[in-house]
Amino acid sequence: MVDAFTDLLTLPAPPPAEALVICGVTAVVVSLIVAGCFGPFIAIASEFLAMRTKRAFYARTARQIAQMSLTAGIAAAVFTGCAIAWFAADEPALLAEPYLPPLALAGGSIGIALLLLAVYVKTRPEKGPAGKDHLTLGLAAGAWAAFSLFCCTGLARRLLHSPPEFDLSLPWTAQLTLFLAIPADSFFRPLLIESVPLGFAFAAAFACLWLLLMREKQDYGRDYYAFALPYCAKWAAVFTLLAVCAGGYVFHEARGLMLPELSREPSLLLDLSSAVLPILACLIWLLVARSAHPMRNKISIVLACLFLLTGFAGQVLMLNKIIPSP
Repeated sequence: MVDAFTDLLTLPAPPPAEALVICGVTAVVVSLIVAGCFGPFIAIASEFLAMRTKRAFYARTARQIAQMSLTAGIAAAVFTGCAIAWFAADEPALLAEPYLPPLALAGGSIGIALLLLAVYVKTRPEKGPAGKDHLTLGLAAGAWAAFSLFCCTGLARRLLHSPPEFDLSLPWTAQLTLFLAIPADSFFRPLLIESVPLGFAFAAAFACLWLLLMREKQDYGRDYYAFALPYCAKWAAVFTLLAVCAGGYVFHEARGLMLPELSREPSLLLDLSSAVLPILACLIWLLVARSAHPMRNKISIVLACLFLLTGFAGQVLMLNKIIPSP
């Protein structure tokens, strides 16, 4: 018993550099995707608070969060498009049926979401409440972004498996439903569940970084940034904690899919780091939220974001060890 526990605590052999790079890049891209998808909902919540409380600070924060979400979404879309083009160069079948219709749907939904979000950002008045029509536009952008995440998840699941067998003469709606459907027992269901709190956590974390970057270009005054930074930090702390809980659920479900002959037990240190680092990020954000001068905590804010991102990369590496073929 003691020997087994000692083995788990021993430092594991470092994974190949290629695996580390792949997991790191995957974590960065996924963080941009989910931040772009769920950031608009934080912006909408802030707009609603601005209307209810008549405080302009909430409205300005909403605008900056929306700007960050649009930037993250564009970056994720460009990277994803380049990755698909690269894969399609070696696998021309990706540009033929049954892959082409769902690929077009996913790409189209991403384009619509980004367009609506761009209009939402550009049409927000500089001063005063945004109005219900503008809230509706933001909700539409968020809804399309969430739908595009579902489409991309279903498409990714199919790319890891053989394509479904169905009659290609069926209507496109039926083909898309069969192609993108995620069974109840699929491991991608827990991943989708985790993506919600994780998306809000990354959106809030990136919003904190965005506030630091835009401090000189968008100078709304010291009082505003003393309000906006703790506000975003509280969002990040709450949803990072929820994401850690959801990550534990994903790990539990992942262990049920382990294939002993193909999988390896991850190191306990790797498991702990995937949870401890985000929790450390929570503590930092709580300290920032309680600080009398939050903008002086620039290094801490950057470290908190890096802790969250590194913890998520560790989870990707951990899942790669225990589920070689989801």
